[in-house]
Formats: sequence, structure tokens, C-alpha cells
Amino acid sequence: MKKIIFAVLLFYSSHLIAQNPEWIYLSKVPGIQTIAEDGNFIWIGSCAGALKINRTTGTKVIFDKTNCPFPDSWISNIAIDHYGNKWFSTWNKGVLVKYDDTNWTIYDTSNSPLSGCSIESLTIDSNNVVWISTGCTNGGLIKFDGTNWTLYNTSNSGLTTNYIKSVFSEGGNIWLASVTELIKFDGTNWTLYNTSNSAISGKSIVHIDKDNNGNIWLLHTGGVEKFDGNTFTAYDNTNTNIPNINNTSMSIDANNIIWTGCVAYNYSTHVLGGLMSFDGSTWTKYDSSNSVISDEDVSPVYADHFNNIWYGCDNTGMVGRKNGSVWTSYDASNSELNDNYVSQIVSNPDGKVFIGTKEPFSSALGLVKYDWNNWVGLPNYDNTSLTMATDISGNLYIKKRTGIIKYDGANWTNIANTPALQAGYPVGLNLDALATDLSGGIWMDYVDRVDATYDQINHTWTYNPHEGLAHYNGTAWTTFNNLNSLLPDAFINQIVIDDSNIVWVSTENGLIKFDGTNWTIYNTSNSLIPMNNIGSFIFDPVGNIWFSNGRYGFYKFDKTNVVNYTHPYLDPYLSGGILSRDIDGSIWQFTLFDLIHFDGNNWTTYDADNSPIPNSSNVTSLTIDKFGNKWLGTQFGVLVYKHLGVITSTGSYTDRYISVSVYPNPFNDEFEIDFVKQLNKVDVTIYDLLSMPVYSTSLSKVRKIKIPRNNLKSGVYFYQIISDNCIISNGKIIAK
Repeated sequence: MKKIIFAVLLFYSSHLIAQNPEWIYLSKVPGIQTIAEDGNFIWIGSCAGALKINRTTGTKVIFDKTNCPFPDSWISNIAIDHYGNKWFSTWNKGVLVKYDDTNWTIYDTSNSPLSGCSIESLTIDSNNVVWISTGCTNGGLIKFDGTNWTLYNTSNSGLTTNYIKSVFSEGGNIWLASVTELIKFDGTNWTLYNTSNSAISGKSIVHIDKDNNGNIWLLHTGGVEKFDGNTFTAYDNTNTNIPNINNTSMSIDANNIIWTGCVAYNYSTHVLGGLMSFDGSTWTKYDSSNSVISDEDVSPVYADHFNNIWYGCDNTGMVGRKNGSVWTSYDASNSELNDNYVSQIVSNPDGKVFIGTKEPFSSALGLVKYDWNNWVGLPNYDNTSLTMATDISGNLYIKKRTGIIKYDGANWTNIANTPALQAGYPVGLNLDALATDLSGGIWMDYVDRVDATYDQINHTWTYNPHEGLAHYNGTAWTTFNNLNSLLPDAFINQIVIDDSNIVWVSTENGLIKFDGTNWTIYNTSNSLIPMNNIGSFIFDPVGNIWFSNGRYGFYKFDKTNVVNYTHPYLDPYLSGGILSRDIDGSIWQFTLFDLIHFDGNNWTTYDADNSPIPNSSNVTSLTIDKFGNKWLGTQFGVLVYKHLGVITSTGSYTDRYISVSVYPNPFNDEFEIDFVKQLNKVDVTIYDLLSMPVYSTSLSKVRKIKIPRNNLKSGVYFYQIISDNCIISNGKIIAK
């Protein structure tokens, strides 16, 4: 009988006792939105949640959707009331959240007048009343005294619009910015200041504050404006040399100095970002030329009670503090990603991941390697990178327009004579198909040729590109196209190598199989495949091909028959996605805003409403490591998910893995497991595709064990072997 040796096994059971949360969020905190002060603590709100910093020790606590009930990751405002309660507003869902250091209270459309539109601003008045401004036509100004809610809008107040950009409490007055108008509300009367009845500039107001002399200050794109109760005075780029203010935050310190931020217009030749101050006559700008600030967008800005100036750096995820001439930086992130926009993630056979990001602002290292303990920044990945892949030896390959670069863990090597990956013409090819086979070879799509046609009447060129399939065997390249093979003349979407080392290619004209000699084409003309344009696809443990049906569901193709598995509630909507196979054989798919799981019977869909997936953040990539952790790349960082707990400390398990032989496989009446050496104590468990145990046994001082079929139905099962409380091996077994 034929033996099948499982030397490296890719199954890790979810039946371990979880020591970690099911979701872990790794981010380079993006888009810092707001800063607030709470005694010895500074609170930061960002697009990824909230951060609490101890101003004395610098220690930080991160609050996001993995560890608190934020309904939305995007924290637009934070306000602290007189009792120390923290009030958070969210941007996308327009929800108000109260946190008293123990309990969380959510206020939304179900229990308040909040309409679900964005909350633009928060303030707490002298009576501990919360005032909320909203940014939509059905919003307005909302007052909440802890018990009662009052909604002010154009139908019942002096508001001329329901879009209120900023709200500010001063004494017994509430000041509002409604686009270009300034409004004062004293609890009874509404006073409107606009260009018709005052000398206000009429520029869009984004923030309101008050100095120690009682003057109201308005921040707008071109500068600032002072209102002393009678006269408006503008200090903007019409009468002073102000750098490029494009900020939404302003703060006034104890010395009546106004602080705001500056947006970087051009990083190399034009205005650089930074922090700015205005003393009433002179503007001072702090950037890399005279401070520790990077030349990036700075927002928000906050002057605390100790006259420290706090600011957020938008690109690097850093929070800064200026105390006189002393500058201090705090990393608001919980990772060492060099940029928060994740382009792709790939996993090594040993469980390490490579995370490629957009080219970062302050570093050329767009790639990091991460093993749960160490972050290693790596070069050669940037905005020109097309895709990545790893091979069975753990080497990393980066496909760029200039060729393929190999990283063996220590050295970088350019793969010689890589076929063309840029057309030289404006044809816009993605060329993001890349795979490695079981022999360590590389397969990829490339630009085979471009036909150029000139229209003599309109004097325009038309370009028709043709893709080909290229193979690198470690020494030389072999190329296939529609002229020298049966490969269709169609754009290539994905390349997958199956367990028999056969190459499969999805194209716009069907699914292609190539065994090294013969080509087989599956399309609508010669099979039951319902579509020719096939994108992402995978193989299940028994060799069925799964691909998206374009409506959040899947087609299963066994080379003959096709079964359509429709999503239970998203089926009417059009959406394709990239598929991945879990270690238990089940199917995962990511779409623009969703992560979908299908185990053959049950559907689970994760989105921003029921998981930590950030709102309005495109999901960009998905990889599943050898332990079953799902690594999800987004525009706001990386999410890692595993039912019953993400596995992060894997050394004690991987060090104990051994090679076992399992035969026959597939089996009829029984199969045997040979442990190669005698083990003192062994626990063997067999699981079905739903991860339910169907057989278990415990033995002592054993080298071989026979597992009876009993009443197992035909199908795929998984075995797990535990010795001395450690998983030493696991794998797949098929009952005929």
C-alpha cells in the first residue's frame, strides 16, 4: 500500500483552551482626530479607536473594537465632563458613547434624538450638560443633561441650517459654527452673525475657541478670526504670511497664544506640514527645520492646563507634546507597521507573516516581517509592488514592474531575465498573479506583447495588450502564450498550484489546467461552469474548485458538476472577492467591507457591525497562517481573527512537531499512524469538517496505532495528536 508522509502539517485544532482574544488589531494609528485632558491622562481619538496616555509615565492603554463596545472605530471627538466621564462621538455611525472608567453606555438612534449622521463636535458646559453638533440635513444641535434630550433644528430654533460644524461652551453661552455663520445661543435667544449683518469674513468656520480675555476665535482654512463681541478681525493669508492652514483644530494656551496645525502641501518643494503658533501679530511654524516634528500633516492641537501643547501627526501615528523647548513623542500605535494602508499579507510555512503597506511617509521600508515577538522592517516593497508570494522553503518573492526580487531571510536577490512586467504603453495591466509550486518554482503572468494600432483619421493610438504565463525553475524562464500553447488569449486573474503540483490559472476566458505537458480548458462552452471570467479560486481538501459567484457566495466545481452556494442575505448584491482555504478545509472570502466564512453548511459574515473591521475601510487582503489565524489587511491596519482565540505563542507547539506516516490514505476499514518512535503517552482525536470530534483514544508507550473506521461516513476528516500536553502532529485523512 502507498504511504503518505505528513512532514509539515498545516492543521492546528481550535479545541485548545484560548488564552488570547478572538480578534487582535495591529495598527499604525491613522488620522488622529481629537485630544482631550483628564487629570494626569491625555485621551486621543483616531480613526482606529481611542488611546489613553499617562502624561507622567508615558504608558498607554488602547481602546478599540476588539476590547470595548465602540460601534465605530472612527472617534471624531472626546470630551471629559466634571465627574471624569469620557464622552466619545463616532464619525460614521453618529453614535455617542459614555465611559465612566468602568461602564460603557451607548446612545444612538434607538434611545436618543441622534439621527445616525456624523457627530461633528462635542462640548461640556458649566452645568455638566453635553452639547452635540451634527453634520447632516436632519441633524442640528442636541442637548443632553444626563436624563433629558433636546433637539434644536431649523424648525424649532434660530438655526438657519441643521449642519453645525463646531460647538463651543463659554460661560452661559453656546457658540456654534454653521458653515460660514457664527451663532450664539444663551439658552433662550439666538444671535446670528453673517456677512449681511456683521463684518465676519464669511469663510467656512471649522473650530471655535476663547482666549483669556473673553475674545472668541474662529479657525478657518485661510487663518484665524477674532471676535471681541463687537468687531471681527481676520488674521489670514490676505494680510499676513501664513503657511498652508488646512486644519480642523485650534487651541489657545494660558498665554493667549493660538496653536493650530499645518498641512503638508508638497513634501519636497512646497509647504511642509508642522505645528504653528500665533501670538496676535506673528506666526511661528515648527517643522523639521527647527524641531523634532516630521514634515507631515499635524492635527489636532490641544493646550492642556500645564500649558503643554499636544498635537497629532497624521501620517506617522505619533502624538507629540511641546513643553517649552522640550519635545516628547508618544507612539499611538500598537504595531510597528510603517504605514497603516495594508496592500498585501502573505504567510510563511513557519507561521511568520510579511505585511506590505503603501510606501510610508517617513521611511522607505514598506514591508515588515512579524512573528508575534519581533517586527523587522524590510526594503524593496513600495507603491510599485504588484504582489508577493512565499515558497515551501519560506523564501519571499516580491513582484514589481522592474522584475521579481527574492528574499531568503538574510539576502535579497534579483531573479535574472524576468519577463516583461510593464508594457511601455498606457495599457493599465494589473499583473498581480504570482504563485510558487512544490518544487520551489515561480509562476506568474507577464506582458507577452502589445499590439499598437494608429487611427489616421483621429490621430490616436489604440493598444491591445496580451498576457502570458511564465515559469521559472530556479535557473531559466519558460514562457507560454496563445501563439505557442493552448493558453487562451485572455487576461490572467490568479494562479494556484494544487496538491499534485499541477498549475491552474483563472482567466477572463475560463479556468485553465496545465500539468506540464497538457492544457485543459474549462469554460461555458465545454463544461457546466456558469461564467468565463473567473477571478479568485481555491481547492478544498478533496480537490473541488471553489470560486466566487459574484454575489457574496460560491460555486463548487468538481471538474464535472457545479453547485451554487448562495449567501443567505447578501445574494442579491454584486460582489466578488478573494478566497482562502482554512486549515480545516472551510472557505473564507474577503470583499470590500466583509469577511465571509462558509464551512459547507453554515455561513458567518463579519463586517463593521458585528466585528472590529473598521467602518469605511476597504479590506485589501487575507492570508491564513499554519495555525488557522486569519490575517486581514485593511486601510486602517491589520486584524487577526481565530475562533476561540488567536494563537500567538507558537514556539512550544512548533518545536514539538514530528513527522508521522499515515496509511492508507484514503482508507476503507482502518488506517494506521506510525509515530516513527515510541511515545510515552498519546492522545489521538479525529474531527469532522465542522471541527466536531468523532473519535478519540489515549494510549501509553506506543509507536503505532490503528484507528478503526467505526461508523464514519465517506468524506474528509482531520486527526490531532497530543503528547505531554502539546500538539505534536495533525493532518488530513479521507474515508472512502
